[in-house]
Amino acid sequence: MVTNSSSGVSRLPPGPFALPIFGNAFLMACPSRYINFTEMEKDYGQVFRIYLGTQLAVGISGDAIKEALVTKAVDFAGRPSLYSAEVFSHDGKAPSVAIEDYSPRLKHLRDISFATLKFFTPDQQASIISDKLDRLIRNIHSKLGEPQDVTEQILQTVGSGFCTMSFGSRNEEDDPELKKLIEVDSEIFTMLTNGFAVDLFPWLKHFPSTSIRSLRKLCKERDEILGKIYHEHVQSNRVENPENMTDVILKAKKEAEDKGSSNEGIPLTQDRITMFMNDIFIASMNNITYIVSWALLYLIHYPEVQTTLHEELERVIGPNRLPELKDQECLHFLKATITETQRLSSHLPFVVPRKTTVDTTLQGYFIPKDTTVFPNVWSLHHNRDIWEDPEDFKPQRFLDKDGTFVPLDEGHFAPFGLGPRYCTGASMAKMMVNLMLSRLLHSFKIENPLGQEPPSLKSGGIGVALAPKPFKISFVKVNDTD
Repeated sequence: MVTNSSSGVSRLPPGPFALPIFGNAFLMACPSRYINFTEMEKDYGQVFRIYLGTQLAVGISGDAIKEALVTKAVDFAGRPSLYSAEVFSHDGKAPSVAIEDYSPRLKHLRDISFATLKFFTPDQQASIISDKLDRLIRNIHSKLGEPQDVTEQILQTVGSGFCTMSFGSRNEEDDPELKKLIEVDSEIFTMLTNGFAVDLFPWLKHFPSTSIRSLRKLCKERDEILGKIYHEHVQSNRVENPENMTDVILKAKKEAEDKGSSNEGIPLTQDRITMFMNDIFIASMNNITYIVSWALLYLIHYPEVQTTLHEELERVIGPNRLPELKDQECLHFLKATITETQRLSSHLPFVVPRKTTVDTTLQGYFIPKDTTVFPNVWSLHHNRDIWEDPEDFKPQRFLDKDGTFVPLDEGHFAPFGLGPRYCTGASMAKMMVNLMLSRLLHSFKIENPLGQEPPSLKSGGIGVALAPKPFKISFVKVNDTD
């Protein structure tokens, strides 16, 4: 296809042969689809086309990612319309901020989201998660020396922290509904990131689907729990003096009603508010769990990195107190280790796919309006032109000669996305990951269980989120500050 554009004659990017009806959908059906995209980059360059069924899609990598998501941010700021996302968001009546298409409405929703997340100061957030971490550390202490799979405990710890910030002080350990919400949202996240055939072939929505039926069931369970919590907050009526994030959203609703407006044409209905509440859970909770789990896994395989971390914690913190929020800026090697964990694992290899909002161009190629775009962040993070020995775990690559943490250019590192759709919860996630790892490593040395093979560094995920395969580790007490 050739078209005239303001910059001259452009054409669609090159790409592999596409089968009739099915296109190149088989490329999305395998566990390592990001590897397929990386291989196609070698054949076709940083911008190439594929067809998902009959729908055009484009894979981008390298410098093309920054050009698309930053330089031409608005052109590439849309979200593709997916049937699974429709099911997830009350049959499309209340899209979450993450899946809302680009429009003035999205900016307003993001403003509400930022205001909600900022209700608790960083110190308050750290205090809440520290309380949950104390319980996690006690649980680990009770099984010292035994092989433990702590991924579920990490998920519950993070989920419990978000429960407190979102809904107020509740005894999550003894509250079966909140435990269920954490479990259900984790299952939904896994299903959404694994993908659905109906999103490649929309006509399949007219046929029965076991996976879509399961998603609907989980979303119904989620909505029942969140609906009950919503009504509890409405009845409590704390909008004048909010105590948690849900109260903040209800305050925004009341202020809009008092002004006779509907928040820039967005009525804050119960469905919309419960999706705001759920947004905080489903992305942040799972992503933080993945990052911490990958970090623990790498520390088993790279004991010299763990030794350096313990030395830094001993030097900066000492043995008689626990790490606090104020210490984070001084723990340079820990920050480098977390950053390297995100780079090497690239647990969201495509971040969240985009969609073009207008006819545009990218590296001289014509990209039509409504084209789905897959930014291959995994390829960016493993690019040998940027990273020396990209398959090795080397936190020192993020340190200068004095040992000070130095982040790289945003065009080379994008675990939370880039541009106007940058993750709204990124700052909170960074703080939580740092606090969790600093406290765990201050209290324990992490070892591979005696007599067992080291756990695999291969991902256990099959979709667009890469979780570690289940693994067990042993903890040895380093400091006891209880």
